[in-house]
Amino acid sequence: MNEIIQYLIGPIRISFLLSLSAYGSCDGMANCGASSTLYSDKPMIVTYSYVSMIMVSTVFFYAFIIGIIVMNKIDNNYTFIKSIWDLIACLLFGCIGLVGGKSMGLVSKLCFRRIVQKPEFFISFLFSLASLEVTLILAFLISLLIIYKH
Repeated sequence: MNEIIQYLIGPIRISFLLSLSAYGSCDGMANCGASSTLYSDKPMIVTYSYVSMIMVSTVFFYAFIIGIIVMNKIDNNYTFIKSIWDLIACLLFGCIGLVGGKSMGLVSKLCFRRIVQKPEFFISFLFSLASLEVTLILAFLISLLIIYKH
């Protein structure tokens, strides 16, 4: 049993990574899409919604890349310690993906209302989404460092 425990951790870490990031991404896209329909008579909001949807969808793409990399590392030399480090990397990005996706949806929901009132608020909207995207990119890079260094 002790020699196969590292292989049992594999499905757990991938499940956490993909489920957390998919939930964050889907929740963010649902918030963004649902809140933009309130302003469907304003074509600019629909266009801004597309921008927001694309940025929110990157959460799951980053997680998918991490999942593929982690799954490709499993071989006969895979140890328990490596599996724990991979679990940490997956949980790190999964949790940040969850919070990041939900936050992007909330930012979109709140900013669409403000953009309708004051269209020049779009720049602040983009900066808000970009700062969340930078957080996701940093989490992605840190997860990759953890995966490749251990």
